[in-house]
Amino acid sequence: MAPTAKPRKHVGRICCPVFGQPKEFTGTTLPTYEDVMCHFLFVRREIMRKQDSLKELPVHEVAELVAKNISDIWTKASIKPMPLKSIENKIIRYNKRYIQSKFWASRPNSKAFTKKLAEFKKDSKSLFEVASCRCDSDERCRCLPENRIASRERAFIADQRTSRLMYIGHLDKKVTDMLKRKQERINKNVEVPQRYHKLNTLVPTLPENEVDDDEQQFEAEDPEFQAPRRTLQPKTKRQGVFKATSKIADRFGLSHAAVAAVTTAVLEDKGLVTPVDKSLVVDKSKIRRDRETVRKETQQEFISTNTGILGLYFDGKTDSTVKIEKRGNTYHPTNSAEEHISLVEEPGGKYLGHVASGKSALSSSKAILEYCNQNNINLDKLEVVGCDGTVTNTGHLSGIIMRLESHLNRSLQWQICLLHFNELPLRHLISVFDGPTTGPKCFAGEIGSQLKSCETMPVVKFQPIESDLPSVDVNLLSNDQQYLLNMCRAVATGEVPNSLAEMKPGPLNHARWLTAACRILRLYVATNAPPEDLQTLTKYIVKVYAPVWFSVKVNWQFYNSSLHVWSMIQFSRYLPRKYREIVDLTIERNAYALHPENLLIAMLRDSRTTVRKSAVTMIKEARERDEDTVREYRPPAINFKAKDYPQLIDWKAVKVTSPPVLHKFDNVALESIVDDPFFIEENLPAFPCHTQAVERTVQLVTKASRAVATAERRDGFIRNVIASRQTMPKFRTKAQYNCNSSS
Repeated sequence: MAPTAKPRKHVGRICCPVFGQPKEFTGTTLPTYEDVMCHFLFVRREIMRKQDSLKELPVHEVAELVAKNISDIWTKASIKPMPLKSIENKIIRYNKRYIQSKFWASRPNSKAFTKKLAEFKKDSKSLFEVASCRCDSDERCRCLPENRIASRERAFIADQRTSRLMYIGHLDKKVTDMLKRKQERINKNVEVPQRYHKLNTLVPTLPENEVDDDEQQFEAEDPEFQAPRRTLQPKTKRQGVFKATSKIADRFGLSHAAVAAVTTAVLEDKGLVTPVDKSLVVDKSKIRRDRETVRKETQQEFISTNTGILGLYFDGKTDSTVKIEKRGNTYHPTNSAEEHISLVEEPGGKYLGHVASGKSALSSSKAILEYCNQNNINLDKLEVVGCDGTVTNTGHLSGIIMRLESHLNRSLQWQICLLHFNELPLRHLISVFDGPTTGPKCFAGEIGSQLKSCETMPVVKFQPIESDLPSVDVNLLSNDQQYLLNMCRAVATGEVPNSLAEMKPGPLNHARWLTAACRILRLYVATNAPPEDLQTLTKYIVKVYAPVWFSVKVNWQFYNSSLHVWSMIQFSRYLPRKYREIVDLTIERNAYALHPENLLIAMLRDSRTTVRKSAVTMIKEARERDEDTVREYRPPAINFKAKDYPQLIDWKAVKVTSPPVLHKFDNVALESIVDDPFFIEENLPAFPCHTQAVERTVQLVTKASRAVATAERRDGFIRNVIASRQTMPKFRTKAQYNCNSSS
């Protein structure tokens, strides 16, 4: 007789030692970790029951089914879940922790295991988070539009993550069905009915006061729901583009939210926004879109009016730049250092653009040429190039200017900024008297340590120092420049007005030596028996630095550059020999303005006929030699004992080349210069001998780099600011406001 078969254990009696009996999802709340594991056990038990088998299924097969059910619940709540594979992996990972908890439950006598099991059960009460968007508010959300949580679901998801008092009701299902029908229309490329258009829409398709089935269902379930009435009148008022507001917002660096709040508040004060009619309320998205639109329009105006340029001035600076990085499905703003080169067209100081590049001359020159090529900036007529005197720009073998000349296969007129050149001797004297710097805003010596708080020191009786300052229009000077001018006059007269003594000079910074000079003068008038080093620095500022600085501001045309260097040499002859040698060495290394090409231009404007005739003769002789190749550009050796500026260089020891700005004039035209000392002023554009227009642009680029991301947005931001300033330079009174700022 065959043995009796062993009875099989009933699969329906499977019970979890941690969570108890398996169960299905309720469907009214988003599942917790405990709900997921109970449902996991339930699905596995049902499958085993159908297959009439005691063999447990692989975890990944059960997890795949559970993940589908979890995704359906989140979709039912109108919240987009993560991909199914990600949910499945999350279930598998938690199942491993659950298996470990079963081991803890089998050791009830162990206090350590009991404590771990209690912590595990406590954590299992939290939400099993699978939302594609984890942001806690609409303002901070940087997710893709299709992944964002709708504003109406923010309160529900916040409740499910904390107290879990809310439920998925009938209305949520209807909203889900409505969203599904909308998605189906999009998938089928069906045009959205005209009655759903948002702005300025006429709806002749439906009779007045008629509603569709969806709206009737919403009204039945939610008494507060008001379906839009179908009329032949516009549904909302068209707001248009806030052009003036967008330009002002960029000019003062305001955020989208701040501009939207202020704009709406003004409309409310004027009675255009009321609790009943909120159609003209402006949100930050509206401001963001309008600012982008206005920036593109401003950029388009530059492209349409762009032609060939005669002068290209540039300068570089490393800025803290905003960038947007994508991490998974979200975008996050980050800051990184990036080198930007600002480009300005001269004469006129017109902003051309800015480019990101490396710090080498090769990468910078390539970036400049690529930008000009991409924006159709014609360099065929380029005559003058200007910048500061750093080696990266002026290297005689591989500097940026030399690379630009090699690309164009012709020489350009160099204009190295004389304001930067004027600072170099002062910087070297300060380092001699006060030692090397210890940081971007710090000096090491006794004088430098007092400069930070010199404006708080009372003015004392001091020894006046004579100065020969040129006449200058103070309206053309900035606050720091006016302060320097007033302090030099006060030191020269021996009296400091109370209003000047109470003023604060600009902040101390090694990138702004003008403010360092201002503070040295302020320290001098507040020091009893000043030491010799302080006296020497003050005397140099009053007798050399300031007169040359203001002379450059007054006579800013490029044909005066050699004369400014000549003035600096003449003013500094009073110095003792040991200090004069320091100044002379600095001048000789950086005197690009005394190159024969620049010195000849100055001689052509001389009031003496013999000097003009000598310059014309040397230019003719230079033209007879081969000038097709790009010449090597170096500062010449200087004769500091010269009695007149044409004698500053040894003409026989240097290679004389014709100034590039005169290439368009033949020898006959040059002959007329001998009898006409005003020929240069009347026939050549007035290129500046300094780069202040570039410095102003550098400040704008720095501001834009911290405000917006991508080069295109920065460019539009800068052009908006410039356009606003040109239309309305100041706004302190009603008369100063220009209504054309919106055009």
